[in-house]
Amino acid sequence: MRRSLITRWLMVFVLCMLAITSACTPQGSAVGRTQSDSSTAIHHDGIDRSDMLVGLIGGKNDDAADANILKSCQTSQLKAVYVSTSDVVSYAQAAQQGMIDLAARPVSVVAVNHLDLQGQTASTQDWRDAFEQVRQAGIPVVLIDPIDVPQDDTLYAAVFVTDDQSEGNAADHDSDSTSLGDALMLVANDNPHDVRMTVRL
Repeated sequence: MRRSLITRWLMVFVLCMLAITSACTPQGSAVGRTQSDSSTAIHHDGIDRSDMLVGLIGGKNDDAADANILKSCQTSQLKAVYVSTSDVVSYAQAAQQGMIDLAARPVSVVAVNHLDLQGQTASTQDWRDAFEQVRQAGIPVVLIDPIDVPQDDTLYAAVFVTDDQSEGNAADHDSDSTSLGDALMLVANDNPHDVRMTVRL
């Protein structure tokens, strides 16, 4: 009798854990892009800016661009952790491992600067595993000025194209651009947003 009761409780626990895990990965859409249509968006509590943590995977040998993104996060009062992929033996391995490591941390969004699949595709097993670990953790992925974009659009929530006049006067910015901080907040909170967005640093 007691063994039967324990078995039942274990089954309930396993089912609950499966439900929690599956809740992190929406069917047929990317994490952070389930409410793309503002007319059908569901009101929900989001992450406060003070609680946001951005995980940045750096670009291959592009420390200056990485520094601009980190500075923009700081200006927007967003905390960030940085995984550099410069001066490494293998950019792909460093980027993939960085994504896997960030999936285990309490980050609100993973931003990948200048994603370069180096002639591969995101369906290549190592890239797929890295993207899937982040997805399974329920963390949205943003691609910033990517060289390559995965064909499977459930692997990323948005593509950010940086405003090339970000060094200039605020009046020179693209009128359709959104600040990086605001754009990251939209994605992290799964609020309606375009898949492709122009952002200013």
